[in-house]
Amino acid sequence: MSESSTPQRECYPNTRWSLLTRAAGGDDAVAMKALDELARIYQRPVYLSVVARGYPREDAEDHTQSFLAAFIHAGSFQRADPAQGRLRCYLSRALSNFLNKARRTERRAPPQTQVQDWSASDPNAPDLEFDRCWARELFSKATHRLAQEHSHTAAAKHRFAALLPLLPATPAPGLITQAAATLEMTESAVRKATSDLRHRLRALLEAEVRETVTPAEFDSELAYLIELLQTRTPPGSHEF
Repeated sequence: MSESSTPQRECYPNTRWSLLTRAAGGDDAVAMKALDELARIYQRPVYLSVVARGYPREDAEDHTQSFLAAFIHAGSFQRADPAQGRLRCYLSRALSNFLNKARRTERRAPPQTQVQDWSASDPNAPDLEFDRCWARELFSKATHRLAQEHSHTAAAKHRFAALLPLLPATPAPGLITQAAATLEMTESAVRKATSDLRHRLRALLEAEVRETVTPAEFDSELAYLIELLQTRTPPGSHEF
């Protein structure tokens, strides 16, 4: 693909809601394949959210695997309904319920395990941590897709690598001059190329968000996730 060409639609995977529809279908083989794909997609945000709640990483890995396995075998993916709201919220509630139930059944944690007691501070904190992990994961996927679009030739990879540090809204001093020298471009051309990359990154992020919400929810969900990304990231936050 040339650097100026438009990515084809087939490079995008099935939407998350369409995967849920397939998972709820009557064909067992199709349903299991869809469930496996869903588990793979959401393993990282679920794991990061569990870690953010204070669980040691080893325990977080165990809880992530147990949650996804239970979620699949209990038919929770199949019961998800796009008409009932954001997929992010559905998974966040399910994870909170799962961890609360796990803590009640365990009763006593090992001495080396220190789990954050959210009830003593902000009861909304676990959901907020999940949302932050969700936002970072969608942004990571969008950035990965952007890199893939510029990986088809050595020249494209070189150009993308030089421009990538400039994507933050306020790049570090001297980076534009450095990139211009590296790419043998004028600074004006570098700024234009960077602006184009930012716009494409936003489009890819929007595509990721659209896969998890209904059209009516898209604008508010996008604004909320961008706010989470910007408030979580110090100077050098990305401009969308």
